[in-house]
This record gives sequence, structure tokens and C-alpha cells, in this order.
Amino acid sequence: IQKLHKTKCVYTVKAHEKDINCVTVSPNDKFIITGSLDKTAKVWSADKGNLLGVLRGHKRGIWSARFSPVDQCVLTSSGDALVKLWRLSDYSCIRTYEGHSASVLNCQFTTLGRQVVSCCADGLIKLWDTQTSECVTTLDGHTDKCWALMATEDSIISGAADSLLCFWRDVTAEEEEEEEEANEKELRKYEVIGTLSSKVADKPKCVTEANYV
Repeated sequence: IQKLHKTKCVYTVKAHEKDINCVTVSPNDKFIITGSLDKTAKVWSADKGNLLGVLRGHKRGIWSARFSPVDQCVLTSSGDALVKLWRLSDYSCIRTYEGHSASVLNCQFTTLGRQVVSCCADGLIKLWDTQTSECVTTLDGHTDKCWALMATEDSIISGAADSLLCFWRDVTAEEEEEEEEANEKELRKYEVIGTLSSKVADKPKCVTEANYV
């Protein structure tokens, strides 16, 4: 029988004025970020629980907060229908992603931080370019609040209040390849038609014999 390890609470912190909706640890395990209904997200040291910075700017409660896998920045989503990108060096907002029409319940970095994906209370999922803040695409597969979200390098998995689990995969390359193949087939078809037309034009014609008197 495996022996159970003993655990104890190392520290307790009065972190926010209202409910804490999310807690995330940084990729290097040195920092913690919390998001709350008090409209703030806070960054803490993981070893002692010291407050390092406060992210202020959302107008409603924060539902999700994530560390970038590659850059010194964090992502938050809120009930104000916005997703924000923050710089950890000075805790300032450097990007705002606007386009959702209801509370943004979850957000994630994807493609090594080059893109951001977020899901909303209206069931829609949006993919954003991290640098330009432009919405790349909108995924419409849920009919109720989309709460759960996970992103990998080439896919997005979502779960919602409609009891559906949706698996989304990037098929851009496949569609481009199919389109290229279709264009080549169309080109070959016209080449065959052109060849047949040329052969018909070159075929000897039957000339009516003349009657000589």
C-alpha cells in the first residue's frame, strides 16, 4: 500500500475583497495569479505568498487568468466582455481584445503564445492574434455558456452548459491542399478539352467529288 504524504497549509492570504474565480501557477512555478469578482487580478510569489502586483482595468469580475508560456505577460478575461494582456514587469495593460458580446468565461494562450483563444457566455469561441489584437476566427458550436476551454498547438477543446464537448482542429493546410488539387484537376480538364478540340480541327475533311463533264 502506498504511503500517503502528509500535507499542511503553509500560508493563508486574504487575497481579494470578493470571490476568487481562478488560480493559475506560472510555467516556472515561481508565481501565482488570482482573478476575482472584485474586478482585479493579483500576482503573488509562490514560495511565501507575497503580493507582487495588482492588475486593474476590468470593469467587471475576472473569470480567468493565464500566464504566457513564453513571454513575461499574463492574460485575463472578464464579465465586461473583454480579454486583456498585461506586462509583468510593470503590471500594465498592453493589449485589449474586443469582440465578445457577453462575459468571457475562459481564456488561453495557444501556438506558443502567438494566439489567444477565449470563450463566452453566449457560447461563441474566438481566436485572436496576440500582437495585432485582431479576431482571426469565431467558432460557433455551442448553444449555451461555454465554461471549459483547453488549447493545444493545433486544436481547441471546449465544453459548455449545453453538455457538449467540442473538438476543433486547424484544417487550414488541408483545405488549401484540397483547393490546390481541385484547381489542378480543373486545369487538366481544360487541357484535355483543348487537346481534343485541336485534334478535331486537324482531322481531314471529306471533300465532295466534283463531276466533270
